[in-house]
Amino acid sequence: MTTHKEPLSPSEEQQRLDTLSALQLLDTSADQRFDRITHIAARLFQVPLAFVSMLDDERQWFRSRHERDTAASPHAVDLGRHVLCDNGPLVVPDTLKDPRFSDHAVVTGSPHVRFYAGYPVRSQEGHALGTLCLVDITPREHGDIDLDSLRHLAEMVEEEIRRSVIAARAMTRDEELNAALRHLSSHIHNSPLAVVQWDHAMRTVSWSDRAEELFGWSAERMLGVPLGEAGLVHPDDAPAMLEGMRQLLQRRGLRNVSHGRSMHRDGRTVHCAWHNSILFAEDGAPISILSLIQDVTAQREAEYALRASEATLRTTFEMAPVGIAHISLDGGWLRVNPRLCSILGYDAAELQRMTFQQVTHPDDLAANLSLLREAIEGRRHAYSMEKRYLRKNGDMVWGAITVSVNRPPDGSPAYLITVIEDIHARKQAELALQRHQEELESRVQQRTRELQRSNAELALEVQQRLHAESVLRASERKLQALARMDALTGLPNRRHFDEKLEEALRRASRTGQRVGLMFLDVDHFKRINDTLGHGGGDMVLQEFARRLAGAVRATDSVCRLAGDEFTIVLENLAAAAEARLVAGKILEAMRRPFEVDGALLAVSTSIGIACMGASGRQAEQLTRRADEALYKAKELGRNQAWLADAGQDDEACPAAAMRRANA
Repeated sequence: MTTHKEPLSPSEEQQRLDTLSALQLLDTSADQRFDRITHIAARLFQVPLAFVSMLDDERQWFRSRHERDTAASPHAVDLGRHVLCDNGPLVVPDTLKDPRFSDHAVVTGSPHVRFYAGYPVRSQEGHALGTLCLVDITPREHGDIDLDSLRHLAEMVEEEIRRSVIAARAMTRDEELNAALRHLSSHIHNSPLAVVQWDHAMRTVSWSDRAEELFGWSAERMLGVPLGEAGLVHPDDAPAMLEGMRQLLQRRGLRNVSHGRSMHRDGRTVHCAWHNSILFAEDGAPISILSLIQDVTAQREAEYALRASEATLRTTFEMAPVGIAHISLDGGWLRVNPRLCSILGYDAAELQRMTFQQVTHPDDLAANLSLLREAIEGRRHAYSMEKRYLRKNGDMVWGAITVSVNRPPDGSPAYLITVIEDIHARKQAELALQRHQEELESRVQQRTRELQRSNAELALEVQQRLHAESVLRASERKLQALARMDALTGLPNRRHFDEKLEEALRRASRTGQRVGLMFLDVDHFKRINDTLGHGGGDMVLQEFARRLAGAVRATDSVCRLAGDEFTIVLENLAAAAEARLVAGKILEAMRRPFEVDGALLAVSTSIGIACMGASGRQAEQLTRRADEALYKAKELGRNQAWLADAGQDDEACPAAAMRRANA
């Protein structure tokens, strides 16, 4: 038996599927709430299998089942889709005799379904979501199934679904409400305004983080404290603040704003604006007052500063020793100060009925208007000029004006700011001076011609003197250079040596490097002089100097002190061993015979070396030690170098403290 209804249209089928998805009845485990219904159905209709299933366009999902014969598994039964297709209850007494089902797999094969009855389970909107089904493996009679009872059981399933929907929606609303409360709490605690809630007795109910920051008191300290006892408001402002709260409690308005001084915990005064609102219950009883408190201290201070600035500007405007005016773009006087009225001879009311064009001398007006157009059009930020004004009594007065254009934030021109200085007396003096200058000009021209002749003679004399001074300075520079150089060898002399040694020691004190000093002389030079004569001796000294210069580094300084005495200043030494290397190069350079007037001559040198670090004390000690080392080299046979031991005290350098440089 089938109760036919119109089959579902495509749109209705889609609505059914959307409702099924929204209720989340698929892809979930069996629901025990439906188990009692399937149990009652199986017992009531004496069938081995009763189940509740939900069906979408592809799947059948079982939410509950009651079975006595496991062979009749609901997983093999999908006849319930016919219930949805017919959109009504379906009873099949014998499936083998019904052509719709006789060749169905669950009929011809396991579990050999012979009887089926199904009733649609609908949503609250009337959409069929699934079925309450009865299955038996033996045929039944039509009279065995009471459709009203089956309908009631299906309605019980629908009621459980509605309850679950209501519970889910309630849970969702609770979650949304809790989320809203969390959001509200977060907004309150993150608000730049202090948020304080008071009960009907004006006791603190809630206290935000910003309130703690603004007043310095914690929520634990403030909760439950009446406003009148909290000490939050300056004593002089507290009565007005409390009266505003009482007006709200007396229903004389739902909101108000109070301004006053509040007291911080540390004693500071904070200017605050209190934005108060009240909430009443349905019976009219006050529930709570909410105060949003804004720190306006900076705003108040800015207002005080602005008022002070405006007062200063007004005083400056009125007392300025120059004329000041605000002028409209078409030239009308908007505001003038007393000094401007004095300059032009009009009072303020008279000027404000006129334009600046009316009091400008006609000969100066065109130039003034041209500059003004450029300033208004933005081609000039400001301009200055000197112009003539016509006073009220008809006199002419000179003024030096500076004009700028006031522009609001949008950049459009608003009005002109003009400063006018009375320069009439200066102009009169300039005219008198000009006449005087013209009188003098003719005298100057005559005198100039006379002076030109004298200047030509003087210029020649000056040129001659300048040439003489230039020659003299060149001679002085040459003499100074000669005074510092050895004429025979071209090397720096003793004076230059002293300067170089001091400079090297100063540099070493900054860099931390060692300074070395060599004293050298030509072995047996007196014998060479006696043999070759002074001319030959000079040639030996010149060649000796060239070889010394070629054997040292670019940073080293070779000097001749006198006779055959030479020095070398060695800079940037990391260790005394570097000085020994230089000495070795010098000894090697002297091994080649010297050629003097066609004859070959063996020449050697003795070298004394002393080194001093950055902590060395004086050039005098370094010089003395190098000289003693030279003496030791000569004493031991000449043609060798000796290094003074840097570890010995500078005041005592015995021979035992010397070691051979080329050992």
